[in-house]
Amino acid sequence: MIENISLKMAKVLKDKSEHPASEAVLSYSIQLIINTASILISTMILGIINGRFIEVLLALVSFAVLRQVSGGYHLKSGVLCIIVSTLLITLLSFASLDQTQCLILNCISLFLVVIFSPSIIERQTRISPKYFRWFKIGSILLVLSSFMMLNPVVTASFFVQALTLIRWRG
Repeated sequence: MIENISLKMAKVLKDKSEHPASEAVLSYSIQLIINTASILISTMILGIINGRFIEVLLALVSFAVLRQVSGGYHLKSGVLCIIVSTLLITLLSFASLDQTQCLILNCISLFLVVIFSPSIIERQTRISPKYFRWFKIGSILLVLSSFMMLNPVVTASFFVQALTLIRWRG
């Protein structure tokens, strides 16, 4: 559905302008904008409804920042990505962990980031693989910062994101 909408929008944009990008590139960019906006808007609305707006923002930011530097598994469908991400971020906003649980999850997250980060980013970035070690270092530093915060929402968000780094196949 999102793919069809973005293709139609890209075609209109290409037909009505002299934009140098191909329809495929425009469509991909439009899909990215639609997915991101849909996730942000839907999770913030659910956060307001649930009285967890600040926690939703914290989950969104912590999950997204670690994801940007560590990579991770991508769902095949834009709609599925929106649904899963919205539900996941909303659930993460309800994280209730004590200090010991935060420390345990942070240790597991750190282990996963050290072993698997960056994961599955080869086709997601134009950055040369020779710089990927900086992604790993950034990922490690982010998870280490969670040891100082011991915030349940940040800890849970980092943990779930770290799980997406595991390569189950190939």
